[in-house]
Amino acid sequence: MTQAAHQAWRADNEQLIIRRILMNRVVAVVTRGALASTVLMCTGCAVVAVTGAVVTVAATVVSTGVKATGAVIGAVIPDSKD
Repeated sequence: MTQAAHQAWRADNEQLIIRRILMNRVVAVVTRGALASTVLMCTGCAVVAVTGAVVTVAATVVSTGVKATGAVIGAVIPDSKD
């Protein structure tokens, strides 16, 4: 291989290496962007799910409290049937 051919080969390889580095950076940025957008979309779903769970627990607690209060009132107030 002549020196001119070697220099041309080396220049081509350097350009290929630079292109690969740039392509890897582009892929990394796109991947991070896709991951970030997915996480942001899922956090909205998670907030709705947590809110739904809190409402369900609160409704259960209130329902249980009402039943317990009714039982206490029923035990304290005697039946009018004699």
